[in-house]
Amino acid sequence: MDQATANLELARSWFATMNVRDAAAMGALCSPDVSVLEVAEREMHKGRDYLVWAYEDLFTGYPDCTADVLNELASDDQVLVEVQWKGTNTGEFRGEPPSGGSNDLRIAYVLRVSEGAIAAITEYYDMATVVAQLEATAPQ
Repeated sequence: MDQATANLELARSWFATMNVRDAAAMGALCSPDVSVLEVAEREMHKGRDYLVWAYEDLFTGYPDCTADVLNELASDDQVLVEVQWKGTNTGEFRGEPPSGGSNDLRIAYVLRVSEGAIAAITEYYDMATVVAQLEATAPQ
């Protein structure tokens, strides 16, 4: 198996664990010092512990969330994955009470791979769309 194919399989495993909401398994596929950047939030975070915490928090806030892969592109050191992400905010998320609203948006992930593990994750989505969808779909 060539390196691009191996990286693509690693990314597919990461999204499969996301879809069963297993943050610890997601973290196990990453290097201990993985870099995590959600561009919409503008702050780089480091470390597997942060990644696991962030996804546990996401799964608490959006317990029904799914990420359906729409497009994939892999190279020898990176994978680009476009997903259709859906979820309903029925639990506390990032310290905020649940809105009851839902999201249905596209997200692009750039995963940098090193030594068989995900070394960096950059996530691109539109925060204005997230907020607008939550407000529009929240129960009145």
